Amino acid sequence: MEGDLEYPYRARQSPMILAVVLFGVCFVFLAWVAVNNAEDSLLFGMIKISLDMANLFYAGAAAVSLLLVAIRIAFMVRRARREMWVRLTPTGFSAPENPWAREPTWVPLREIEDLYVYKHRRREFIELRHRRGKLIIPRSALPGGEAFGELHRALVRVTRAMKHG
Repeated sequence: MEGDLEYPYRARQSPMILAVVLFGVCFVFLAWVAVNNAEDSLLFGMIKISLDMANLFYAGAAAVSLLLVAIRIAFMVRRARREMWVRLTPTGFSAPENPWAREPTWVPLREIEDLYVYKHRRREFIELRHRRGKLIIPRSALPGGEAFGELHRALVRVTRAMKHG
């Protein structure tokens, strides 16, 4: 292999944004119910408890929703600030183990056991299995379809070369 092959790795933000919106709506609704609840029951009459306990439950559920919003936003900020890369060098391959990884996982080429490309829900992935686990690189995390194809072809060449000699 000549030189390094390197692409920026950017996990999709849309699932995180969707989660922030969902938990944000839950927070607003549950906080409103906790403040305006006049019934001594939970889940609109399905479970009977005291008014104070019902309000405490709704306030607690609102607090958990707000906490989840804060955690998701923190992950999004960390992801946006940290540049991650997918690299294939003459000696190994590195990529984030998952979208929340702090550092990429380094895999020496001799430890690569298998390589797959698969589709799941109209999304394409490269799965690289190695002695210590596996790395999954979504097409959406790379700059485009060309980068995904070039990385896949280079990995196929490298894994074949390692298996055959």
